[in-house]
Amino acid sequence: MSQFESSYTKLMSSISSLSPLVTSIENEISQIFEASNSDEIQKISARVARILVDAQIIRDDYSDLFSSLVQSIDNMDNGDNNKEAELNKLTEFKNSTDATTSMEIDPLSLSNVVSKLENKFRRSLETATAWLSNSNAQSSPHSNIVLPPITLQTFDGVDITKWPAYKYQLDMLILNQPQYNEVENGEWRICYVRSTLRGTALSLISTIPTNKDFLAKIIARLETEYSRPNLTQATLLQSLLKVQSKSHKLEDQLDTVRIMINLVHSISEDCGLDGLVMQQQIADRIHPRFIPVIWRRRSATLLESLELKQSARRGTVIVSSFSSFQLLPTSEPRQWPSSQPSRCLYRICCMSHFPVGFIPISKL
Repeated sequence: MSQFESSYTKLMSSISSLSPLVTSIENEISQIFEASNSDEIQKISARVARILVDAQIIRDDYSDLFSSLVQSIDNMDNGDNNKEAELNKLTEFKNSTDATTSMEIDPLSLSNVVSKLENKFRRSLETATAWLSNSNAQSSPHSNIVLPPITLQTFDGVDITKWPAYKYQLDMLILNQPQYNEVENGEWRICYVRSTLRGTALSLISTIPTNKDFLAKIIARLETEYSRPNLTQATLLQSLLKVQSKSHKLEDQLDTVRIMINLVHSISEDCGLDGLVMQQQIADRIHPRFIPVIWRRRSATLLESLELKQSARRGTVIVSSFSSFQLLPTSEPRQWPSSQPSRCLYRICCMSHFPVGFIPISKL
């Protein structure tokens, strides 16, 4: 008998708990296409979302318990005669199938079952909603234009800088919709919120009941943990100062400028990004050649400075197929007044040291 028998028993118990949830979700999803109006779809979606949350929790607990079991066996002394027997039992257990539920024991396979249900639910909901909306639009000549359904983005709590965008999504699509009655739709709201959480963010509120009366508590708990503007701004600023061009190639410089622009859009003006010293420091991380340009142009903001660099690099990429220095006549020689030497215009294409432009060249 294995010394980890209790762990095996808990794993089998988790599978037994997950199996009826999987069946319920499948049955509820099939009813989505039988709904005749949006209210019925919302009620079915609320039930599916609630069951999915329970299934996700079981899946995560199962994965953690299995990993703990593997770690415990690996930590056994190599001289222990029972270690090989335990490894063999673990392998046999992992490759087996539960006789009662016909579900595979492997955590990866179990996780795939839940993931497929999540995708099936999302796609079924989007398809049924779009079909119902189109049917209503065709039946009413004065109906409004129906936008396609929006897939909710998830939040795992690892990157705190993603919290503002995630919270804005919740406010706009779920929490602040005046057409949704809090009494009738409060339950599916909380299920939608929980279904978009992953990892540590989901664990943070996992003990709060899935009940409409606890929606405000879930949001408050998440805001307490992740709504920290100072930390968010400091993290964004630190990320900006870490960005540096991989090489002096134009493509790498452009990629660097794009990343910087995206970060600067999210950083508050109060962080002091617009000073010339900061602009010089950022320019140096793209290419030292930009430092004197910073002092000549003296852009009002760092964003304006980066956008100028982006435009300059884009213009240079256009001529990147030319050699490092070429003279190309732009037109027939221009007729100059007799008091001036006869000259024609040439374009300089030098992607390494000179900007692209036009200069007059004296004819010999």
